[in-house]
Amino acid sequence: MIASLGSVPLTLEKELARSDAHRNRNEARVKKFLDARQRLIGVDKQALEDQIREKEAARQREREGAMLEFQRQERIRVLVEAQEAEERAARKAETDGVKSEWQAQTRSNQSRRAAEKEFYSAPIPVDACGPSSLQKFKGEDAQRAERVRAQRAQMKAWSEQQAAEAARAAAGRAGADAAYHEYLTQITDARQRMEEDEAAARAALRAETRAFNEALAREGAVRAAAWSALQARENAAELAHRDEELREGRGHVAGAQGHGHVRVDAFRGLSDQQREAVLRDNERLRAEAAGRAAAAAQQEAAWAAHDERVRETVDRVEAERAAEARAVTAHWRADIEQQQAVRAHKALQERIDRFGGIDPSSGFCGGFGKSCR
Repeated sequence: MIASLGSVPLTLEKELARSDAHRNRNEARVKKFLDARQRLIGVDKQALEDQIREKEAARQREREGAMLEFQRQERIRVLVEAQEAEERAARKAETDGVKSEWQAQTRSNQSRRAAEKEFYSAPIPVDACGPSSLQKFKGEDAQRAERVRAQRAQMKAWSEQQAAEAARAAAGRAGADAAYHEYLTQITDARQRMEEDEAAARAALRAETRAFNEALAREGAVRAAAWSALQARENAAELAHRDEELREGRGHVAGAQGHGHVRVDAFRGLSDQQREAVLRDNERLRAEAAGRAAAAAQQEAAWAAHDERVRETVDRVEAERAAEARAVTAHWRADIEQQQAVRAHKALQERIDRFGGIDPSSGFCGGFGKSCR
């Protein structure tokens, strides 16, 4: 095919020719500039015209070469398109042949089935039958039509059974999901009730503690007031005792400050009655201090007992709540295990009803030949 395209100049040869021409022109130009006489006087007009004609001839040759290349590419394109058209036609013919063959086979099968149907559905001409028609050959299927109808009915019943089993399974899954959702709801409600009870118990405990603290504060205020009053009375008694009993000779030994003041050099000590009075006052003060200490110890013991009762109450409440939570958890765990056991038994029974099972009483091989349906 390439030989029929004719001789076409190669691109490399064209490039070499163009390079040689350009080199020659450069050499001529250099020679022209180096020649002073030619640069000053000029060149021959005939030579210039010859150069112009040569350039025009070169351009003409280039145009002819480009035209030849275009014609070559066009012939190649036409040949390629023709080959592709032939391939498409061949593929279409092959596809049409396969399609026509398939249609012919389909028509043949349809006509064969129609003939068989007509043959089997046609009534038997009893008058045209002879004694040989009463013969029965081995392999003859006399109950074919009934068997086909029975098989179709069995297949329909089996399909309906499968659909019913699928519907029951879907309903069972939906019921299980609903039961699980209800179980989660009950757990959430129980947890919420427990949290509410715990919050109420904490609030009651805080209220009780606050009331107890307020009572302690009131008792402390009362004790502080009583102690202040006692101190005031003792101070007043001490001042009165100092003014009246610890000073002697008020009317006889007056100091520089006037009546009621005893000089230091005139003081001779306490009398027996005064010492006994001081001792009695000290005993009374010690008894009062011991009483206050006993009262404080009693209050501390009462507070410790109250704190112990509160702690025991809190521990008992927490233990009861923990026991209740464990009981609820155990109840729901048992419920879930029971549901799982029921579902497993139901699935096993459905599998046995669907595919059959082995009866241990009849042995491993006793169930062969028995249909599960």
